[in-house]
Amino acid sequence: MLFLMDMSLEEEYFNRWNVVRHVIATRSDLLEVLRATFDHEYHLDSLPSQVLYIGGGSCHHVYSVGTIQIPQLSKPLDIALRVRQRDALPYEDWDLSLELHNFVEAFEMRKNPPYFIGAVKSHTLSDGLPAWGMLTQDLTARKTLRLKEEAPSCFAFRPCRDGSYERFFIDPPTSLQSDYGPLGKRYVEGDACIVL
Repeated sequence: MLFLMDMSLEEEYFNRWNVVRHVIATRSDLLEVLRATFDHEYHLDSLPSQVLYIGGGSCHHVYSVGTIQIPQLSKPLDIALRVRQRDALPYEDWDLSLELHNFVEAFEMRKNPPYFIGAVKSHTLSDGLPAWGMLTQDLTARKTLRLKEEAPSCFAFRPCRDGSYERFFIDPPTSLQSDYGPLGKRYVEGDACIVL
């Protein structure tokens, strides 16, 4: 088991991010790829050749940005960056901590969200607000697996080697709220957030 059994599920999910965040923070090559991906989304710069566009929803785009190795897993972990679409601005109508909150809540409810989620903040946009993104597990494994989405739902199905499908919570509706507080707030504050 990755963490102690008496740890809350909220803490377990946050600790997964802390492990991943530490590895990403030591990889200057990956940090540069993240910067360049933000620049592509918001300034129309060229997308780095190693970055793969995975897809998007009505408000966001998702990019496969690389792979890391963490001691807790036996195989490499593919990383995706989810960013607010340039045309979906203004940012004041979007709360990343609420999106993160919904993933934490899904983990607590055992709805099988990606292995981790976390926040990354890039340069300042022209309106003076920072560009935020969410880092998460790339469930497409660098576009080698094709997800089947369950519409109009928050779930997608990823194929398994035996021909079955594993169901993942991937896209909370923007109206999803919770009764137990801002679980995602801690991901965007202080050292918990990667600042590019």
